[in-house]
Amino acid sequence: MIHPYAYRAGGIAALISIVWTVIAYLVGVKLFTNWWASGFIAIFILVYLIISIIKIRRMKGNVISFQEAFLNFLVMIAIYAVVANLFNYLLLYVIDPAFGQAVIDASIEKTIGFMEKFNVPESDIEKALTGMEEEFEKQKSFLGMLSGMIKGVAFMAVIGVIVALIVKRKPPVFDELETID
Repeated sequence: MIHPYAYRAGGIAALISIVWTVIAYLVGVKLFTNWWASGFIAIFILVYLIISIIKIRRMKGNVISFQEAFLNFLVMIAIYAVVANLFNYLLLYVIDPAFGQAVIDASIEKTIGFMEKFNVPESDIEKALTGMEEEFEKQKSFLGMLSGMIKGVAFMAVIGVIVALIVKRKPPVFDELETID
């Protein structure tokens, strides 16, 4: 039911994420916290995974059920999420915790600046800041990272349902129709 290519595609998606993370880390906090760049990479990976499901369908004779498409997508997402999140966790909280703290500080600064730009009341900014700090503290623990990863996979599973609905193909009803002359 799970096509071997799904494992490969999930690993490649994780590798893309790791390469991006290393490049962003080497460039610095500014690139690491750039929402546009991170969003572009996330969309790039999603498109790659969708193309991979279509490739799996082609490998199976251009036929794939909803269940097969969804499960293959879920396997790819799970591999990607586990590997990429473990790498990010190790980089930010084990290998270079000072960089991880700098990323947190920069993210908070950007969010406050964004909120001030839209004239959000100071009390709401304080509430948001408190919530962000609590969330970042949770993410520093392995269980917090694991919880965030599970939430991310659950969100991607919803996208997987949509992708599977679009990609599924039933076998033709009449493969070869004999005609009577």
